Amino acid sequence: MHKEIMEQAHAVQFALMQSESNQLAKQYGIKGICIISWLSSISLSKSFPYDFMHLIWENLIKNLVLLWTGAFKGLDEGLGSYQLTPTVWDAIGAATAASGSTIPGCYGARPPNILSDHSSTTADTWSFWTLYLGPVLLRQKFNSIKYYNHFTELVRLLHLCLQFTLTVSEIDTIRKGFKNWVVEFERLYYQHDPQHISTCPLTIHALLHIADIIEACGPVWAYWAFPMERYCGLIRPAIKSRKHPFASLDRYVVKAAQIIQIQLIYNLSEQPLSLVFKPVKKATRMLEAPEYETCALLPPSRSIHPNDPIMRKIEKCLATRYDKSNNIQIIKQCLVQATIEQWGKVRICDGDTISAAALYPLGDDRRDATYVRYEILVDNSPSDLRGSPERQFS
Repeated sequence: MHKEIMEQAHAVQFALMQSESNQLAKQYGIKGICIISWLSSISLSKSFPYDFMHLIWENLIKNLVLLWTGAFKGLDEGLGSYQLTPTVWDAIGAATAASGSTIPGCYGARPPNILSDHSSTTADTWSFWTLYLGPVLLRQKFNSIKYYNHFTELVRLLHLCLQFTLTVSEIDTIRKGFKNWVVEFERLYYQHDPQHISTCPLTIHALLHIADIIEACGPVWAYWAFPMERYCGLIRPAIKSRKHPFASLDRYVVKAAQIIQIQLIYNLSEQPLSLVFKPVKKATRMLEAPEYETCALLPPSRSIHPNDPIMRKIEKCLATRYDKSNNIQIIKQCLVQATIEQWGKVRICDGDTISAAALYPLGDDRRDATYVRYEILVDNSPSDLRGSPERQFS
């Protein structure tokens, strides 16, 4: 096959007349010799498989839905009866959106209303809907069961294609299954009517090659576009310049690769690094003390007069701190009108914020993150007011 393609490309590129070259290009669907065809590792018939994501979820399934809703290129049903009424589709869309309440999150994102929420309906959404929701929601909706059976046969073949491993017999089942499915598709939708030829685009013919592609390149999940699409979504925010977008992308890709190498070299897999700089927002009202450079107090805050048990502890602490244990009354006089300012949060140097339960009540929809593990140091000689200090903290 590769040799035949190269011969046709050679005939197009080296035709004696331009008119002859144009005619051959239309006949073969080839405009000339591709430069990468000179690589010995490239086979033009096997090295470029159909992308299963776009072939199935972005084309085939969407076209089927357009046929069922009567919105496919202005075509009518012809001799068939596969179009569903708008009220039926409204119910299917609403049921799809409501199904997310009973589907575990590990299956993927919550399914949107496929009829009205087009912006949230992605290839992943169509995949989940086709494989799991469609067979249930479309049951007994068609006037003739042959359309439903045709759809469920497609679902069976898709499940088979998505297996992690495939045997030779399973690949043969896929080959025969898609052959029969395409023949039935032509009978149900094309109806061998030239006016309905647009129902048979290239994506229908491509189904006949899925088994050959699997034999040449492996299971469809090994080369579909989902990883590429996800990577494109990751690097899209890296475009900072409208004038030089590709320079921004190149710089981001290089730096991301460097970070990955740093993680591998220094075994930092448990400490994820990121190119995204997240500056710590400075609160409009916060308390910072030069003596405590590692933390800052954040609102809410309030001033209170401490109760007697707390006041006695403060008096003992200050008497020890300022060596006034013999005359603690002086400390008491200084604290008669004293107030304490309470703060609801403390931010430590790395940007993490710790909330205080007393001033930051836990709501019904919030997680309690106020648990702090600490080690308390007990005074071994609390009654010895004249003892010499062993440790001093500031």
